[in-house]
Amino acid sequence: MIQSTVFIDRLELDTYIGLHKWEMADRQTVISDIQMVIDMHDAAQNDDIASSVNYEFISNHLRDWAYNYRCKLLEKMAYQLIEELTTCCPTVQQMTIRLTKVGVVPHTTGCGVEVTYTR
Repeated sequence: MIQSTVFIDRLELDTYIGLHKWEMADRQTVISDIQMVIDMHDAAQNDDIASSVNYEFISNHLRDWAYNYRCKLLEKMAYQLIEELTTCCPTVQQMTIRLTKVGVVPHTTGCGVEVTYTR
């Protein structure tokens, strides 16, 4: 088996997130980096997206999902994203999600969390 990684870099998710009341007043952009480990053999042999991960579908699905999502912590959002991805991507064996909030902590380019999940 050859394991391969399908990735989505710097996907912008506009959502309501934060501990402070002002953070929940308007949507903020959370930058997500997603890596999904799959067995790519069938997709490579058949040249068929059904055997792989459709990153266009995932990107659109997660942007739609995040648009009305509300929570205080990136940790919760990361776990919820994993649930979404495991439901819509059954071929994924492992995934790592990195979420970054930009512009919320002075003197940083961003702060966030990274979560790895293995089936």
